[in-house]
Amino acid sequence: MLGADAQNPRIVYSIWKAGAPNFDADDIFTRNAVSARWGIKYKNAGGCIISRFRAFNIDIHNAWVYMWIRARYGKDWQERLDKEGDAEYKTLNMLKDSLEKLDYIQLVKDDLIKNGGILYSYTRSHQGSIYYVTVSGKQHDKFTDFFYFLIDAQKKTITRTIKSEED
Repeated sequence: MLGADAQNPRIVYSIWKAGAPNFDADDIFTRNAVSARWGIKYKNAGGCIISRFRAFNIDIHNAWVYMWIRARYGKDWQERLDKEGDAEYKTLNMLKDSLEKLDYIQLVKDDLIKNGGILYSYTRSHQGSIYYVTVSGKQHDKFTDFFYFLIDAQKKTITRTIKSEED
């Protein structure tokens, strides 16, 4: 329920979730980043199908956690958290969309399209509000990573890197 995160010694509220996963990686990453700033972590407590006993335990656990979160952040904490998460998600995607407007990316995209390929960007991971984004292409069933970027959603900056920061 409550505990100290090893990298962040302040109180961490652990909310248990079960059910179908969200498949939008950008949404997952931005919500996790914003929640971490609030000291909230979401933990997977089960899949799509769980027992009544598991569901009961999740409800009991979360009732206590929500009580502590409301005491700390107020009754409207969920709305404020969601609003902050939505804003960061929108900023990340706006910055990712701006990548395609860069001349050197547009040249690669035009070449791929001319030869039946596609160019896309995807978010690989994040550290706080810094997102690791790769611009990749697919042509003739071959995938190639072309460019790596660090996107800072809070500062609204994009930095091109030589290689993946995770490698």
